[in-house]
Amino acid sequence: MIRSSVKVALGFGELQGTITNKYFVFKTSLSIKELKETRMNLKILKYVEVYNNELIENILGELEQLIEIICKILINKRNTDS
Repeated sequence: MIRSSVKVALGFGELQGTITNKYFVFKTSLSIKELKETRMNLKILKYVEVYNNELIENILGELEQLIEIICKILINKRNTDS
């Protein structure tokens, strides 16, 4: 879970410096994939009750917001390239 979480932060930082729109879309898509992987890991942790479920629920809520934001960035970028 740490790997996929850290990859999002590093990938998002990298995509901000992209030169082409195609590469920007590619890196943004990878960030969304990693966020969804992190979401699945959190849901598994919640199911097996390893951590406090309230804490995991709060993190999942924040994660869903991040997914929405980055998806919106991707949609906007694709619409401006059309």
